[in-house]
Amino acid sequence: MVQLKRANAKPSSGSPFEPVEPTPQEWAELTWLAEEEPPSIARRAQVVLLWTRGETVHEIARRFQVHRSTVRRWIQRFAGKRIPGLTRDCGARPRCARVESNVRDAIIRIAVSSPKTVGEPFDSWSLRRLQRHVLGRGLVKHLSVEGLRQLLRGVPLPCELWQRKRTQPLVLSSEQRAILEQIIASAKPEVGRRAHIVLARANGLQEAEIAAAVAVAPSSVRYWLRRFRVHGVLGIQAPRKPPRPTRFTPEIRRKILAVASSPPADWGVPRDHWSLRSLRAALVQRAVVKNISIQHLRRILCAAGLQLAVQAFAHERPRQATA
Repeated sequence: MVQLKRANAKPSSGSPFEPVEPTPQEWAELTWLAEEEPPSIARRAQVVLLWTRGETVHEIARRFQVHRSTVRRWIQRFAGKRIPGLTRDCGARPRCARVESNVRDAIIRIAVSSPKTVGEPFDSWSLRRLQRHVLGRGLVKHLSVEGLRQLLRGVPLPCELWQRKRTQPLVLSSEQRAILEQIIASAKPEVGRRAHIVLARANGLQEAEIAAAVAVAPSSVRYWLRRFRVHGVLGIQAPRKPPRPTRFTPEIRRKILAVASSPPADWGVPRDHWSLRSLRAALVQRAVVKNISIQHLRRILCAAGLQLAVQAFAHERPRQATA
């Protein structure tokens, strides 16, 4: 495999990749692709441009919210096949359909029929209701809501069976409005935001619009509206839930860092350097922690400034040449 030359980076004989530098013509074409092509191809060109400008695989993946392996794949595609590697399939095999055609037809038949005819107590479908029904009947072992949405794309669903019931309009008395406005003016910002949510709903705004306006999740909007409907003004003035007890105390974090900073051989691990998975296995085996995810272990190491990535993820960035 080959890899692009990074900005201000020198090739190292120990690197598993051959550095390749884009020509001026390729630079111009990459820039054009990043600006003019459809999003899928433009993103690939942007990945290559950011890599050659010095950003790490992790930074690029976080910027585009994709996995690091996706970033590495498009960098390697360009290094091996140049511009055509970004604009073509490069012989990739199509993914197998996760839902067979007969199962898909059965799901569509359910989606276009009344829920009560298949034993459900409600009158209309939603994606989550249909998902629970399909999984409960054992038609598929696993099917996400997004996968179900894609499966039903283009299917003419009966409006009377798929109309979302509108929430009841929120009507406030003059006294409630005055109290909410007073809360906004004098209460803590967090409580004032809840009052803003209630007033906005009473003024006719939808949940998604309110969520965007006050910068919270739609589920939070629904939660505080439900609290107000049940408990009134006192429902939105309730104190926050107490925080969860800290699982990884400072003492446990120090032990984790102590293990990560020492050679694996000191802990009976036959490796030259730690990887996140081997480090996690050693921590659990030595009872330093009962359990810890790879992502949280990475966050603990990054927060302490421990450069485990230089050892465990050397394949993500070329090593600097040593004198």
